[in-house]
Amino acid sequence: MHREAEAELANCADCGSAVDVARERGYGATAEFVLCWQCATNRGAQYDENEDRWTVLPEMSGLPASEEFRER
Repeated sequence: MHREAEAELANCADCGSAVDVARERGYGATAEFVLCWQCATNRGAQYDENEDRWTVLPEMSGLPASEEFRER
């Protein structure tokens, strides 16, 4: 089970902290590109609890992975 839990961890593209994508609310554009809650909201993202979705996306400029994400 420990390996399964580790497989769900991703690093925040901004601050580098570990994000458990299966259990924590963060902004996940792809499996490789994740922002933790704090970084996503610091970058202007807004989450609607009632709709259970991001209504305003975070500003991703300046992130190393943001250029790769835009090319996909």
